[in-house]
Amino acid sequence: MAQLYAGSACIKRRGGERVSGSLGSAFGSLIGTVSNVSLGMPDSENTRNLAQMDGIASKAYFREYAIPAAVPTSLRLGYQSVPAFYSVGGVRYSGPTTSCGGAISFVPEAGRDYEAGFSWQGQTCRLSVYQIVDEGGDTRLVPVRVQPAPKC
Repeated sequence: MAQLYAGSACIKRRGGERVSGSLGSAFGSLIGTVSNVSLGMPDSENTRNLAQMDGIASKAYFREYAIPAAVPTSLRLGYQSVPAFYSVGGVRYSGPTTSCGGAISFVPEAGRDYEAGFSWQGQTCRLSVYQIVDEGGDTRLVPVRVQPAPKC
């Protein structure tokens, strides 16, 4: 699940742009028909290798948005894996699930491109925003300072 609150330093009860997590995008991901939405930002390592993030009955995708510069933008992100499960002799067994979620805010700069998502360091998950820096066809991701986004 991802929601974008462009031009807001906080997470509103209503509103925000549903980036992913809707029934339509979940169904499209399930059957493999969901597509990327690009504004022409440079590809990052993540977007170039997006197919590696596909799961069983789940196609990874991205969406790019134009957001206002010099004012805070907030994101609410959530992730939960589907546990592996099986049944033997009528007894159901399931594996562990991983999850991550929260709300962050950052102030974008004019003319810059950003990528938001989750970064994993061992068992720890962090919500992250990176500036996409294009260096003559090569790109690198530079961490952007974020802070927790409160509820409005």
